[in-house]
Amino acid sequence: MRVIFIYSKKVTIILTVILFMIVMFGLESRFHEKLKVASLNENNIYKLKEYNDDNMRIVYKLPENWGNTEKKINVEKVIYHSEFYDRESSIGGYIQLQSKNRELQDVVSAFGQDKNKVQEYNYRPIKVNGYKGYLVKYKLQSFVDNKQMKFVQYYIESQGDRAVVTFYAPDEKYEKNFERIFEAITDTIKLQ
Repeated sequence: MRVIFIYSKKVTIILTVILFMIVMFGLESRFHEKLKVASLNENNIYKLKEYNDDNMRIVYKLPENWGNTEKKINVEKVIYHSEFYDRESSIGGYIQLQSKNRELQDVVSAFGQDKNKVQEYNYRPIKVNGYKGYLVKYKLQSFVDNKQMKFVQYYIESQGDRAVVTFYAPDEKYEKNFERIFEAITDTIKLQ
């Protein structure tokens, strides 16, 4: 017959560490939400207004003081297109709902191959609200006034559709905290 010795001190320490890790994980997710709200408030964004397409295939929120215009685009894969702009911070962009016609990896990697126009191109896989996607960052010369523009794009895929959220700002006015604003806005997207 074997006798099993249980070292009560070691077991107590291990259980305490595991319990501490569980508590810290729970608190982190709670503070993450509050951090998003704080980053919006820090940039004078206090209320978000909800927008959606006619069929509720995409629902998202933008700061209430930003301009937003829905447009019809005659491109077969674009189901919904909405442009937004904030004059105060010079942030602009658009949200599109597209039908999937190519693999997302191919779309993301092919865009950065035009080295004549696109600079500092990089991308990485992300998850947004349980959806898989990519975060893409690059610089591009503006066609209108030849200013260098910094772009941040989120590609988010659901079963049959793909959301593309694009933010841009002039490179000289771009601030690092803009990315927290972009992330907070992108986190409001829900796809059907």
